[in-house]
Amino acid sequence: MPAIELGNEKSHSKISPHSSKAISESESLSYPPGFGPIQIMDQDTHKNVETMGYSLSCKSKEEQQKTLRTQKINRSSNGSKLEDGPAQIRKEGATDLRLASGDSERRCMYEQEEETHSTQPFWEGLASEDEILQSRTERLARKLRKKGKKIKRKTIIVAKELQCKQRIQKKPTSQRENEQSKQDLVNKATVDMRKKRSERQVAEEMRAIRQRLGLVEENDTEETIRRLMEMERRDRINIAQQELKKKTDGEEKGKRKLWEELLCLIKEYGGGCWCMGGDFNTVRGTDERKGRSYDATEAREFNKFIVEAGLEDIPMAGRKYTWYKSDGSAMSRDLKQWNKEIYGNIDKNIEAAREVIKTIDEKGETTDLTELEVEQRKEGSHHLWEWLKAKDSLLCQKSRQKWIKEGDANSKFFHGCVIKKRRQNGIDGLTINGEWIEDAGAVKHFIKEFFRRKFEEEQWNRPGLELNNLRRLSIEENAMLIATFSEEEIREAVMEARALLLANRMRCVMKSIINPNQSAFIEGRQIVDGIITTNELIHETKKRRRPTLIFKADFEKAYDSVNWEFLDVMLDKLGFCLLWRTWIQECLASASVSILVNGSPTEEFQMTKGLRQGDPLAPFLFLVVAEALNGLINKAVEEGLLEAATVGSGVVQISHLQFTDDTLIFCKASPDNAWAIKCIFRSFELISGLKVNFFKSSLSGIHVNDEDLSAMADMLNCMVGTIPFKYLGVPVGANSRKVSTWSPIVECLRKRLSSWRCETLSFGGRIILLNAVLSSIPVYYFSTLKGPKKVINLLSLIQRRFLWGGCEKKNKIAWVGWDHVCRTKNEGGLGVKNLGTFNLALLGKWRWRLLEEKEALWRRVVEAKYKVNRKNVWLGDKWDAECSGWWKDIWQLDVGLRGREGWFRKGVKKVVGEGNDTLFWYDRWLGEYPLKDKFNRLFRLSMKKDAIISDMGEWRNGEWCWHWSWRRNLFAWENALLQELKVMLQVRQLQQGQTDHWVWQHDSKRKYSVKSAYKILQDNLIPGKICNFKLIWNKW
Repeated sequence: MPAIELGNEKSHSKISPHSSKAISESESLSYPPGFGPIQIMDQDTHKNVETMGYSLSCKSKEEQQKTLRTQKINRSSNGSKLEDGPAQIRKEGATDLRLASGDSERRCMYEQEEETHSTQPFWEGLASEDEILQSRTERLARKLRKKGKKIKRKTIIVAKELQCKQRIQKKPTSQRENEQSKQDLVNKATVDMRKKRSERQVAEEMRAIRQRLGLVEENDTEETIRRLMEMERRDRINIAQQELKKKTDGEEKGKRKLWEELLCLIKEYGGGCWCMGGDFNTVRGTDERKGRSYDATEAREFNKFIVEAGLEDIPMAGRKYTWYKSDGSAMSRDLKQWNKEIYGNIDKNIEAAREVIKTIDEKGETTDLTELEVEQRKEGSHHLWEWLKAKDSLLCQKSRQKWIKEGDANSKFFHGCVIKKRRQNGIDGLTINGEWIEDAGAVKHFIKEFFRRKFEEEQWNRPGLELNNLRRLSIEENAMLIATFSEEEIREAVMEARALLLANRMRCVMKSIINPNQSAFIEGRQIVDGIITTNELIHETKKRRRPTLIFKADFEKAYDSVNWEFLDVMLDKLGFCLLWRTWIQECLASASVSILVNGSPTEEFQMTKGLRQGDPLAPFLFLVVAEALNGLINKAVEEGLLEAATVGSGVVQISHLQFTDDTLIFCKASPDNAWAIKCIFRSFELISGLKVNFFKSSLSGIHVNDEDLSAMADMLNCMVGTIPFKYLGVPVGANSRKVSTWSPIVECLRKRLSSWRCETLSFGGRIILLNAVLSSIPVYYFSTLKGPKKVINLLSLIQRRFLWGGCEKKNKIAWVGWDHVCRTKNEGGLGVKNLGTFNLALLGKWRWRLLEEKEALWRRVVEAKYKVNRKNVWLGDKWDAECSGWWKDIWQLDVGLRGREGWFRKGVKKVVGEGNDTLFWYDRWLGEYPLKDKFNRLFRLSMKKDAIISDMGEWRNGEWCWHWSWRRNLFAWENALLQELKVMLQVRQLQQGQTDHWVWQHDSKRKYSVKSAYKILQDNLIPGKICNFKLIWNKW
């Protein structure tokens, strides 16, 4: 029987026709973008018989019925025809094409509004961007002319900025909804199609993508498919188990739901004998409960479950009821009697045991002990040890009651008990092969074998990797790595370790080979870079209304799963020479592992995979492995498999960010991109051994409806995430102006204070805790976000109350103003940090990095988004209304501060070498202000406003000569300004062979430091000394 194939070039769904009236193929056919014709295929010969098409235009009900009746195709193969009976209009404004074969039916429905009666296809009626821009500009111009205003260029700019939004708004409602409806149908069909595929179909579909990503498979295609099938099966089982747990432990906890889930579990994993035990909190009849109302429905459902599950209720032995009006009072008396008779007085028992041991030892000093006496001493030592443990346990219980009652958990005794208990924690026994084993030797052997298998490579035959987009080491860098070790390095190696020596050398070359998207362990890159980049990207997509997916990956045991063979392959691809790779392999293979079980180490065994955490080489080696993931993602973007998110006008593409194994993927919202993400991580797992736990991973969406997001998350077998979410410990996508964003910091401070009792701490002890702990907790947040004034005041209030001996609900008198307390000791204060000032000093580092780091990813994002360049890098007191809150805070960092106006600009200066990187008029390199401000008249007359210093003259006979270029001849008073400028230029001479660089004038190292910036801000806030420190504070 022939089949009708509906679809586009990528995917088709086959439908068997029910009957056979024909449609004329002479009719003019039109298809929407992304849709192809409907093909009739003969299932017996698998050949195309005829080709027909449907005009998916927005026609009325009558026109659609007329089209279906008039279009006919004469079948030449078996004479079957497509009747117009089953194909009919089901409701007003919708075309419902039903083609049946036997009892099966398939429908393809295209929704449209009732008021749409146009016969022209909707995709042909859309205006182009140029037409929309021209129309909007003309409309604005007409409005301005009516009001008697001149047309400014701003009109054109507004039209350009809003053309994307206006294009959507200018479409008729029905056309826009039809277009979105069709796209939703395609997305939903794609997701459903992939969700219903078998494990082998999923593995087979990944093959083409793996080949395009550069994976080489040599005669192991079937083995690779088998591994992919195991991965898919593992994820599906994990999802099923987690969903079952959520349903059982979630909101639907009713007994009826529990019985249903247990029955499903028995049917799915049935076979063999079952034993089910536990407290079901229900009874089977009235004779099993006394003193409480009997629920007949509940008992009936419980009995029904037992019958359907095929279970047998084992009869009870002993008393009739397991619990009867028990309040614990009788048990308490029995326990007291038992404690008195069995244990007695612990201290007396300890003294008795010691006395026995002492007596035997004294006798042993003079004569030989008999075997009985030796056995008595061993028994006495054993009893002494048991009684001492019992006493420690008793003291620990009593002290814990006291800590709970009084809230004092910061004493020396407390910490001592915690350390002792941690040391005493042991494993008494384990269930091994279904049998409980308490033998120490067997337990140690089982634990050793368990971890040995964990660090043993299971897959030795992994696919290869061909990536041409990886960075490689140069010949000079390789020579530096394997150069002869100096005396200083040899001394360092002897005193420390070979791995540390290699790590110090490797650190020098990592920046040249690791992708900028990785921000861990690389000089000049910081953990906060990824946080800021993610925040700016989320803000951009929200403002531009771009549908975007953010996938947060969670790797399982990342360091412990690294494949050594793959690590060597990556070192080779990154250009490391053979000698260096041999050294690395020797460092890895020399490692042996021993498991500490109950304080006793097991036998050592060798590792065949994984990196040792704590090894100085491990972070850099892991970055080498993670670089393969960077290469795969970049390759997917180049091949068009993954559409990366963009910032600005598409200048900067951001497909992913990494900090070691903390990975975020950014892409446009579509099922194809979601599928590409899964293929990338599956491919990475095949070659490297690093596995992503998709169930713990999350997929978040921006401007993506919940249904589509949930469907794509199901396809990935991951959770549906929300925005904001935590990344590297900071909520990204959150509004920093809201107090709720800072609630983790406030709660952390309160939790820390709840374990300290101010009454038991001296004034000096409170100051130390205040400076060492409480002031350092908000530092991480303050490094990326500016705290609202309400949050700063709240945190300062908590600190003040703690300093003066108060608590959350109890306030005490503050005898000295908080501003005075925050001064340095030399100025009469206590050295406590002013949190508001400290926040500004930390944010000032971003302004410094904006000047210094020209190639950093976050800097390129800011440049593309806010059009930052060398001329406006100093920013000002005005900003774009659509910029993010973080950028506004950075922009006005030194603006509007009482007594601290322009503190950052005054502290930064450009030191000129050859003048190749310094703007003559804009940069502050000569005097306290830029030359364009001091000599504004000359700046406006200059024809080289944007010139760098090296373009303003030339070297002649070893001397620098300035060249001036003016728009006209200078007046006399302007010549006087020029002479003044020349006098200033004579003071500063250019230096050949030297580079230009920025300096921070308030630090001895000439680099920006938070400490120096904080001091400048505090000095400007409260200038001058208050009083001598000892005179004020020695009485406290």
